[in-house]
Amino acid sequence: MSEAPVHHSRTVLAIVLDGEEVCGVTVRDRSIVAHRVFDPDTDPSEILAALAETADHSPSDPVEVTLTIGGLLTALLSDGSTDAGVAVVRIVPRPASDPSLGRNPRPRVERLVRNRFSVQGGCDLFGRPVSALDVAGVQEVARQVAALGIDSIAVVGSGSTAHPHQERQAADILQARCGSARIILAGDLGGQGFVARESTAVHDAALFEPVDRLLGAWESAAARIFPGSTTHVARSDGGLSTLSWARNHPVILLSSELSTTLLGAAADAGLDACRVRIHTHSGQLEGEVRDRLVVVGTDAWASLDGPMGWDLVIPQAELSTVFAHPWPTDHPDRDEAATEAVVEPTLHRNLLAGLGSAVSAPSAWVDEVAYITTAEQLTTLREDVRTRVITLATANGAAPGSARVVEMSAIAMPFTPAGTVRITARATGSPSPGRRLVPDTADRVRAG
Repeated sequence: MSEAPVHHSRTVLAIVLDGEEVCGVTVRDRSIVAHRVFDPDTDPSEILAALAETADHSPSDPVEVTLTIGGLLTALLSDGSTDAGVAVVRIVPRPASDPSLGRNPRPRVERLVRNRFSVQGGCDLFGRPVSALDVAGVQEVARQVAALGIDSIAVVGSGSTAHPHQERQAADILQARCGSARIILAGDLGGQGFVARESTAVHDAALFEPVDRLLGAWESAAARIFPGSTTHVARSDGGLSTLSWARNHPVILLSSELSTTLLGAAADAGLDACRVRIHTHSGQLEGEVRDRLVVVGTDAWASLDGPMGWDLVIPQAELSTVFAHPWPTDHPDRDEAATEAVVEPTLHRNLLAGLGSAVSAPSAWVDEVAYITTAEQLTTLREDVRTRVITLATANGAAPGSARVVEMSAIAMPFTPAGTVRITARATGSPSPGRRLVPDTADRVRAG
């Protein structure tokens, strides 16, 4: 007779950094079993070792570590730590006719920019070249950037989401002249809208150095304290990502604390679907969780304290304002609204964010535009997007074979030729398990 399989509890050490404190939460089977608060300058090894000491665990339990750093990144952007460090290179058919049109309309985004350059080139919505890339112009830009000593560059080409060849050609020229400069291509980040795509690329470039340094410290600490454990970081859509992927594109970590807070509130209430009402100094905000997934969109970046004033193409939790007046008696949605479960959490936000990241899973998102003329082309497009988003979710840390598409839509775009559709897809999967929870005694001594 074969032996029955042994069930191991899933233990997660969730770390939440908000710039003012570090909150460590030990979660087992979707419940908080212990938590501690540390000063923001506490060594990561000391934090992980302390959490292992306070957890009631079995030596055979696998361990996972999750990081939620969206609050910390918001603090860095707000206090000016990342200001004026990025060179922006626009590739457009012709330069702006007015200086104000050559800048980002969001002052907080413009604060991150040190110098701006514009070269001729660009494609239309479908990636067809509108103007050939001005290679000599890019070479002159590369000379100026190298002379200024700027090591963070954001390249934004019109139409690059559909065809990024001009962005990549420009990046090759810049890299050859600027050596070790970090170059972000807006086309690699997807999404729609030139301004939003530029804002996203600028943030990606500005956050690279601090995020790389931070994740490196936590990765090293987890490897010392828990050899063989897995470490993930929370994304803006409430999912998880591997540290390597997050290092390449740290912009996906912005507002992650919001999404994980919503997930944590739902998990704490024992619900898979609900509306979560959060009280802030400016009023009440609501977000939604459906089937253990945060409802997301790609509108202006928001936080628990209200809109932040950035347009980004990354998926983020959708928030709505809660009005003081109840639904009118004759409102057609009154009955539906009354039947939705509404959770008003009482736990501290960082505890909820830690719980939310612990119950989350690796995810991926695809957002692009395509042109189709037949139903067969739409079917082929959907299958292609399905395959790619599942591949991305697996690359983000989903266990092999567990990734699946949970949302997909293809919507006709207004004011474009018939057959133009915007297709979005979202995938998630089970996280790859870690190996053990008990830290080595020597490591524990070193950490303490």
